[in-house]
Amino acid sequence: MILPWPLRLGFYSFTMVLIGSYYDSWSTTSGTLVRMGVYENLCTEQEICNGEFAKAKCPEQKAKIAGLLSVFRITEFASSMAIGVFLDVVGPKICIIIGIVLRMCAWLILSLFPRTPWIMIIACLTTGLSHNAVVFPVYTIGRYWLAYQDIGFCVISISLGVGCFYTFVVNNIMDAIPNLNVPLFIAIKLTITHLPLLIISAFIFPNNIVKDIRENLTESMALKNREKNLEEVVEDTGPWKLKNFLSYVILPEVLVIAVIFIHNCVSLTFAQETFTQVYENDKFAENFNSVMLPAAALFSLMFMWIINRFGVMIVIVSVNCVSVMMHISLLFSSTTASIFATIGITVTISGFITFFYILLEKLVEIKYSGSIKGYVTTAAGISLVINPALNEIVKSRESIKICQSVFIFLRTLVLIPLLWLLRKERMRWTKKRVDKKICMDDTIYHNA
Repeated sequence: MILPWPLRLGFYSFTMVLIGSYYDSWSTTSGTLVRMGVYENLCTEQEICNGEFAKAKCPEQKAKIAGLLSVFRITEFASSMAIGVFLDVVGPKICIIIGIVLRMCAWLILSLFPRTPWIMIIACLTTGLSHNAVVFPVYTIGRYWLAYQDIGFCVISISLGVGCFYTFVVNNIMDAIPNLNVPLFIAIKLTITHLPLLIISAFIFPNNIVKDIRENLTESMALKNREKNLEEVVEDTGPWKLKNFLSYVILPEVLVIAVIFIHNCVSLTFAQETFTQVYENDKFAENFNSVMLPAAALFSLMFMWIINRFGVMIVIVSVNCVSVMMHISLLFSSTTASIFATIGITVTISGFITFFYILLEKLVEIKYSGSIKGYVTTAAGISLVINPALNEIVKSRESIKICQSVFIFLRTLVLIPLLWLLRKERMRWTKKRVDKKICMDDTIYHNA
């Protein structure tokens, strides 16, 4: 469908606000699950009767819900490669339609069967599957106008951050309605927010992404691409081939990105899961965390400016340094430490997937874009099985401190490959500037 780039970007961004990874703001999402009665059956009748609607009724319920983040993330990441290949083979339209339908099913399952453990796991698995089935088609926005590819990615990242307000708003609405019928409320919510997006997506998202890019590329867009010495992707290179995919997988830069991304995901997930344990009795910490995480959009906006001028690697290196501070803060249980920990988590989450996707887009042709992003994310998902094991180990403050110290060391060690990637990016930028200067000199010569 022919659609002006700003309108396409606006719709794709709005889609991410309403159907993004709402569990990124985990303290808020866990509150939603509590309100829906998830794992309430682990508490006694007296605890349920005496408990507040918006708070966990017993420690067992709180601990069980805390462990669900790993299930969400493992499924999201472990299924990424399959979904990436699926996107490249069938196209964005079918992929996102299936993704939105799966997300709607997940919400309904959560509301209808909150006390059945195995069904809860199915709901988490369905949510994880739906995430990339929605996100991967949306990230194709970067290919429509290469001159503003990084900005497009950053806007989507901002939308993911703003999307964390979705559960915050849902929680407040649920609190405001007395004697709430949760399944009915969820059904109405989906009818208002998800169903219209499902219908519109069926018209806007293409089956053939290369053909759609070619049809939407205006002369002014092509001129801007040429000014920035960017190659226009308008030719279909044929069917997806395993051989070509594997050639990208073994690229040194892709392998290094995969290793760093794996560590990034395990580290961030552990920090989020232990936050609720370290500051479990600090009401300010909980509220500040709920408000700040959606504000990740502001950091994404700042990073968008930096990326557009200095490249993405300088941002990734800086975020890694902030993540070290995040783990250091989680060594302490004071309110002041919780503020720094929240800021660290917010900065880390502001684009911890998007920044790596921007980097990968520079290395891979569009036919294999979804597959390579899926490969890197799947590698991280498989590695996230470490987190449930860590959750079983960290039963005390001392064990949490030991694990945080290990992550501090690893985050510092990761700076070595990050600086190597920064050097590679600098070399690419230098080559582009030289090529652009040669092109301009040739133009001046011919005009003379």
